[in-house]
Amino acid sequence: MRTAAAPYIHRDIKPLGIDSVTMDGRFDDSLAELQILGYEVISVAQNAELRIHQGAKASVSHRGNLTREGIIYTPHAKPILVKNSPILMKPSVTTTAEKLGFERYLRATELSRYLSEETDFIEFPEEYFEIPTNRFGEEGLTVFLFGGEQKARRYGEFLAKEGVYEMPVNPLDKSYVYTHDRPFARQLYFGGANNIERSRLCGTTEYLSFVDCKIRGVRPVAMRAGEINESIISDFPQEVLRLVESAALRGGRYQISKLKLAARLVSKLLK
Repeated sequence: MRTAAAPYIHRDIKPLGIDSVTMDGRFDDSLAELQILGYEVISVAQNAELRIHQGAKASVSHRGNLTREGIIYTPHAKPILVKNSPILMKPSVTTTAEKLGFERYLRATELSRYLSEETDFIEFPEEYFEIPTNRFGEEGLTVFLFGGEQKARRYGEFLAKEGVYEMPVNPLDKSYVYTHDRPFARQLYFGGANNIERSRLCGTTEYLSFVDCKIRGVRPVAMRAGEINESIISDFPQEVLRLVESAALRGGRYQISKLKLAARLVSKLLK
């Protein structure tokens, strides 16, 4: 895997009332650029709808990506899937921890506070299993993720037409989770709708600190492709300053990659 490069953005969605792009790059850098350009990280429900509308041969269908959901693993307790991953709150903490060989740990108070504020969660399986696509409208996990029984059923039918009849669900192995003494989070990966990945829900995602990490963003179409709206422009200088500030001297050396990212974002604004 590559280990250092600026995020690469790729727009691959036809006009549909929303605009969606993928970003290839280190997770925290990619997320910062998506937010500056007015995108939010896509949800599984939005991702599934795009696949249905764009068709099975579209890039959004064929290729998988990270979504906004996450899984919180707690030793000797059932994992839970949340609609808004705690990793999104402090992405640089996760990439830094990963480089050092650690998980994105959650303190007990942090977890308690998070779950009291974040009511959108459901139990995630502890072991690998497959959900038949003709049962998406009945299974709690798929109904939760795809936005209700009807939408879940539609996506199941979409997969079945492409010869995908079961969707794998991959959690971390319990034996690994039990080696930790604190809860930790992993970002959810939504596999491509093809006969290899079979639209899998993968809760084992790592390597967020590598630059070939793929994240998908989405935003309403309120502007022509390539434009930046006024609200984004007004926030842009602060975001650039934040990136430059984060590139402050550390151990006598600048984080050149972050300075380059800030320069790229400024060039987008001036075009």
